[in-house]
Amino acid sequence: MPLFWIGLSFIIGIVAAPFIPFTHQIIWLLFILSFVFMFAEKRFFRSRAHPLRNNALFKIPFAFLLATCFSGLLVYNAALSQMQKNNIYQFADQPNAVLIGLVTSDPIKTPRYTSATITCHQVLIDGKTHRVHGKTRITLPQGFQITYGDVVEIKGDIKSTFKAGDPPFTSRAGREKVFTKIDYPDIKIAATNAGNPILSALFRMREGANRVIFDMMPFPESAVFSGILLGIESAIPEYLWNGYRASGIAHIIVISGFNISVITHLLFRVLNKSIRPRIALPLTIGAVILYTILVGADTPVVRAAIMATIGLPAANIGRKTISIHNLILAAACMLAFNPFLLWDISFQLSFLATLSLQVMADPIINWTVNLIYKNEEKRNNSHVLLELLITTVCASIAVFPILFRLTGTISLVSIPANILVGPLQPLIMTAGGMSVLVGLVSPLLGRVLGVFVWPLIAFCNQVALRFSVHPSSIVYLPNWIYYASLGLVILILGFFSLKQIASLSKPWEGQLHTMDS
Repeated sequence: MPLFWIGLSFIIGIVAAPFIPFTHQIIWLLFILSFVFMFAEKRFFRSRAHPLRNNALFKIPFAFLLATCFSGLLVYNAALSQMQKNNIYQFADQPNAVLIGLVTSDPIKTPRYTSATITCHQVLIDGKTHRVHGKTRITLPQGFQITYGDVVEIKGDIKSTFKAGDPPFTSRAGREKVFTKIDYPDIKIAATNAGNPILSALFRMREGANRVIFDMMPFPESAVFSGILLGIESAIPEYLWNGYRASGIAHIIVISGFNISVITHLLFRVLNKSIRPRIALPLTIGAVILYTILVGADTPVVRAAIMATIGLPAANIGRKTISIHNLILAAACMLAFNPFLLWDISFQLSFLATLSLQVMADPIINWTVNLIYKNEEKRNNSHVLLELLITTVCASIAVFPILFRLTGTISLVSIPANILVGPLQPLIMTAGGMSVLVGLVSPLLGRVLGVFVWPLIAFCNQVALRFSVHPSSIVYLPNWIYYASLGLVILILGFFSLKQIASLSKPWEGQLHTMDS
């Protein structure tokens, strides 16, 4: 349990870092002084009299928690310092710069443009060559052929991805430590196949899977399914996009932390009901790994997959534990590598969705089942559909403030729409994913399996279109709704989290296992 509080203190330090104007040297001094106070605390407070060290849920000094909080500040400042020391960001606002680098992302191709991330090696400014590091984002005309592993020579104006004076996390690219961009440069491909061969194979597999999807089912269901499974959304018609947004179910066709968290936990719950838990666990993790590989192992997908699966083994190792313990440690470890992730929408969605599934779903499911089914036999064999429904609603409530902050609107039809399409997500992802994998080997058999997946996608499209024309599909609300909903979500998640933490003080005998779902 001490690791839980250490991880939480570290995260709090990162949260507070942008608002604390201390220099790096002062924070180091405070960090060292915290350890000095820790020894003093140990000297003057005996373990039995110490309010934290004597508590079974803590067993840790005050000063050590303070030190880990300051370490969060240090990590944040260290990330800011990466923009210095020969980073390409030092050449922001330079016109007509010549940049040489490697394409290190799977290019995003839309009907309007092509975008890719370049890892920079050299930059030529006024005839002088500088060795640089860091990443830049380039935007090219639609249809431009560029692939992962290409060595490119780019000429254009280097610009910052965030406004001057603002922290990097205020932009989406900055949160990924991409501090510069070049829009529509002159570009020349100097070499090919210079990237990691494993990643190259994954991206080629993703492209092959996309072709299989369009071969196995008609349009526009194929375009929507490609967005759901692979995150390739460029072929989805605008009218369908608008329908999904207006009906409040656009999240199902975007690979996000919310999506992967819900799918992982629903899949584990369904498998856990039908087969032995020791088999359900590796099958669930294996399915998530397979899916991550199928979509090309992009950074947001890998991050969401880690967040979604990190707590699943906890309840299978036969020890008394709380599921949010592993979630906090996973979040702290990921933020240690990139503290800007804390402000990333995908990270927030996956964290909140996973947390809600870990602390809210089981208590609410148990209460609902006991309320509906008075007979013990029926209670033990409760319908899976009810569990899928409650799980979907819990995750939707937790992520509502984040989604509302993005749009400033609420859809009064989103709850019934999510109830209709939410339980279909694991079925679409698992059955559809298997049909695509089979289609990569045998296109004919893939088409046969796709016949069973197509009606599910078509149903989701009809729900999106029909609900979107309802007068209450989009309602604009004032900004205070965000703060009110955020406060309410914090209270709800805090209540269930504290309840789960407090359960550690109860006897293990007969205690309900929490399976992170």
